[in-house]
Amino acid sequence: MQRTVSHFAAAGRQPLTFCEKLEFVNFWYLLIVFNDFLTIAGCFLKILIENKVANFSAHFLNAIVSRIFI
Repeated sequence: MQRTVSHFAAAGRQPLTFCEKLEFVNFWYLLIVFNDFLTIAGCFLKILIENKVANFSAHFLNAIVSRIFI
């Protein structure tokens, strides 16, 4: 995106607005990063539950999962 901003600045055009800059952002990369974050968090939570490191009750886990997906 920095190359796009510098190109428009060199061409003598007005600076790009925030909405125009968002057109050059690849949201698939953001979606992949977000998906990876949720996968890692889920694996970590699963390991904690299986090893019983944390004393999670069913109501507590239900509250966590419902807050994530709502």
